[in-house]
This record gives sequence, structure tokens and C-alpha cells, in this order.
Amino acid sequence: MINFFRRIRKKLANDNPPSWRAGKPLKYMRYAIGEIVLVVFGILIALSINNWNEERKDRNKEKVILVNLLSDLITNRVLIKEGFNDYDKKISLSYKMANLFGQNLNKENIADFDSILNWSAEYTSIELIKTSIITLGTSDRLELLQNEMLKQQIVRYPTYIALYKEREDLVRSIVINEMRPNIEKHISIQNFLGIQESFKSDYSELLNSRQISNNYVNRLFQTNDAVRRLERLKTANDSLISTTSIELEDRFN
Repeated sequence: MINFFRRIRKKLANDNPPSWRAGKPLKYMRYAIGEIVLVVFGILIALSINNWNEERKDRNKEKVILVNLLSDLITNRVLIKEGFNDYDKKISLSYKMANLFGQNLNKENIADFDSILNWSAEYTSIELIKTSIITLGTSDRLELLQNEMLKQQIVRYPTYIALYKEREDLVRSIVINEMRPNIEKHISIQNFLGIQESFKSDYSELLNSRQISNNYVNRLFQTNDAVRRLERLKTANDSLISTTSIELEDRFN
């Protein structure tokens, strides 16, 4: 196309040499217009090529964002599943322990009691991947995504994590700051490490402690709420996985 305009310009130049002195202003104008059209056309082509290259780069960046996002979400799905399994165990043990308060230990419940006590003073958080997703939702990179529904889901996703983490932190605080010191007032933890006890444990006093009983009940209550919040997070996570997977399949495969 550029060669075509060059041929026209050359023809105008050969047939009608520009010369105001020769009294041919109209022919000179035709030559000048040809030059202008050629320059403008060249600029438009250059801009189009540049825009195409920028668009291609943006789409490559978008694909990388979606692939990384999907990887993080799939990891979170595994961690959430493990979290549910851990909560099932914690809730079951808490109910068993709550039912032991006010009773005397015997051969039937002593084994459960030792196991529950060993578990009661510990807490493990679910280490979800959140920093990369939160950063994406608050950065200019989000605008690289074409799917508006996907962008809205990404922006809302950290809220579900925050709501769950708020309750998880509360449960952890109950365990570490309340249950652990209260239990240690009555139990020697040396026997859990296979060390001969320097001080005898007072199981009877522990099982008649209203404060520790309330600690377990409070833990149960807050843990059940944490599970409900984790279920909402799971729904949001699964929905975002689905939307991201479809976007990758439809636009980049």
C-alpha cells in the first residue's frame, strides 16, 4: 500500500515538477497533497502496528495473571479441604471433653482424656494464599482482565478470607491465651514429653473447673462459626476457580 502511494507521488513529481515560478500552483498542490497523504498513511499504519503489539502484550500478561490466579485458588481449595477435616476432629474432641466435665475419670474415659488434653493446648491455622490475590485486586493489573464478572469476584474474594481469618484468630486466641494457661494450672505437661513428673497432675480439679469447661464451650461455639465462614469462603473460591478456568479455556486455548 505504501509503495502504491509512492508510485503516485513519483508520477506527480515527474509529470508535474513543482514550481511556483513556472506558474503551476495547482500541480504543486497536487504534489504536496500526495506527500501529506503518504506521511499520514504511514503514521496510521505505524500506530496500528504499535497498538496491535501493545494489545498482544496485554493479552499475554492477562494470561499469566489468570494462570497464576488459578494456581493459587486450586492450592487454597486443597488447604480449605484440609481445614474442614481438621475442624471435624477438633469439634469431635471438644464435644468429648465438654461431656467429661463434672465426671470422675475411670478406665473407660482416661485414654480419651489424655488424648484430648494433649490436643487441647495446640492450634494450627490454615495458611491460605491471599497476598497475591489481594494485591491483584488493588493494583492496575486488574484492568488487564477483560471479564468484568471475574474482576468483581477477585475484588470480593479477600473479604471472605478476612471474615474467616477474623474468626480463626479468635479461636486461636481462646486456645493459646485462655485454655492453655488454665489447663497448665492443673496438669503437668512433663508426661506428654516422656519426662518424669515433678508435680502431680490434678485431673479431678481440672474436671471440676467451670472456667476451663467454659473455655471448651466457647471454643466449640466459635469453631462452629469459623466452619460456617470457611464454607462461604469455599463457595467463593470454587466460583472463582470456575470463572477463571472458563476464561482461560475460551480465550487462550
